[in-house]
Amino acid sequence: MIPQSRGLRLLPIFVALPYLFITWGLFLVGPYVWPVRQWWAIYALIPAAFLALGMGFVVGTRGQAQASGMPAAKAMFWIGGLAALALLVPSSLVYTGKLPWQLSGALESQKDAYSALAEQLAATQGSRGPIALARALFGPLTFCVVPIVVVLWESATKLEKTLAFGTVAASVIFSIERGTTSQLADVFIVGLSAFLVRVGIFTGNLAGLARHWRALVGAAVAFSIILVVVVGRTEARLGGQNIRCLANSGVCADLSSGVYGRMGDTVAFGSAAVTGYFSQGYYGVALAAEKDWEPTWGIGHSPVASALFVMLGGSESFANRSFTFRARSDGWSDETQWSSLITWLANDLTLWGSIVALFGLGWLWGKSWLDASAGGDLRGTVLFCVLSLMVFYLPANNYLMSTYEGYTTLVFWLAVWGFRRRRRSAPSFSEDRS
Repeated sequence: MIPQSRGLRLLPIFVALPYLFITWGLFLVGPYVWPVRQWWAIYALIPAAFLALGMGFVVGTRGQAQASGMPAAKAMFWIGGLAALALLVPSSLVYTGKLPWQLSGALESQKDAYSALAEQLAATQGSRGPIALARALFGPLTFCVVPIVVVLWESATKLEKTLAFGTVAASVIFSIERGTTSQLADVFIVGLSAFLVRVGIFTGNLAGLARHWRALVGAAVAFSIILVVVVGRTEARLGGQNIRCLANSGVCADLSSGVYGRMGDTVAFGSAAVTGYFSQGYYGVALAAEKDWEPTWGIGHSPVASALFVMLGGSESFANRSFTFRARSDGWSDETQWSSLITWLANDLTLWGSIVALFGLGWLWGKSWLDASAGGDLRGTVLFCVLSLMVFYLPANNYLMSTYEGYTTLVFWLAVWGFRRRRRSAPSFSEDRS
């Protein structure tokens, strides 16, 4: 492998920290009027959490990369891609009541699509088990399709590239049918993360990144398009630009005064939509700071863990001790509003304890980046993409651990990477495909 410069070794955190602080800034100066009473959590705790993540990443990138072959990569790729296509039809029927090619209605009205999703979820409550289980079981393999094809692009066959595009298309179609937008961001973040790994493997320095300026410009354009789509679909789902409050929380945007009052309606609404997506989770941190910690002992960090605890006979009242559940009394329901990953971790660890957990997350993220970009390890590549997604959603919510599919993906690749991590030279990618 090509020796890696220090600048490239720290590239992900150089991208992540500015992004995180920008989302924090949006909370502070955006159009929403946040009724925060414990401002220390906003001004001190949140920046400390970001710095802990950064420090963990730096520590994780120290030492030598460790890599091993992944003979099952091709099998995982094919199983994951075919499963994504095979599950699209039953998933669409169960979650939306429509077939994948019945997109016209959803495209015409994202509000109706989102409402239909809620109605369908209520109607299929208790009967979605088989599909949810299948998506959870195949989720880790479906996730690895994009990272693998991006890193192995030159050696991938036309059929494999077609399967990868089909996997992405299945995700986008499912997103449109449900009236949601997260899948668009998922594809972008995972693809970009895998591309950065590819740059690290084959160039080893930031100059090599500059040589891919066309891809970077394309990524910037894609990100801009995604933002426009998110704002447009949010407006369509909510029913117009006159909707300025976050569900029934009582938190609303003031678009009539200051700089926002001088903006056009579309720009002002877009500013509110972007702020709502990228920073509303910090309000959950502020609400948690008002409450005493009631330990949930390992089940509070995820609604999946809490649901399994109750399903296995645990006390529902015990599961409801979390900060996120108790925020319902403040009008910030964990069923409709977002709370930052910081808050979800704090359910089990306290607010300050969540900082330690974020240091650990940063360490794992840095170590997987080191193995992937400097060692060419495919396991590290996929795990790095998984953790990149977690970092991206950190300001908003506990995205990966909020669904069975996301949770199994995280646990699976942590286990696969951790179990096989050992010191030896990485094989060539052709060996991984043998």
